Amino acid sequence: MGFYVNQGAKAKCPLYESVVRSGQGRIAGVQCSYIAPGFGFNASTVIRLSNIDETLQMKALLCDDVYRACPYYQAWCMANKKREDWSK
Repeated sequence: MGFYVNQGAKAKCPLYESVVRSGQGRIAGVQCSYIAPGFGFNASTVIRLSNIDETLQMKALLCDDVYRACPYYQAWCMANKKREDWSK
């Protein structure tokens, strides 16, 4: 089973990387940057959804319009705030 990645699409969220889906479209999701960069691995996170239609709806809503309400984005902000506090 191959996966297709749509990296040409843009989003307002700074964590957004791409929309991914399986070759048969049964698995789809939004790929976001890794929440803790500098951990030593070049990894990212895929938020999986039921199908490509649901994925595109989520991308349009959370990644474009109200990305600051996304729980993943909020966790990233909290992680970066803690990292800033540790460096003081």
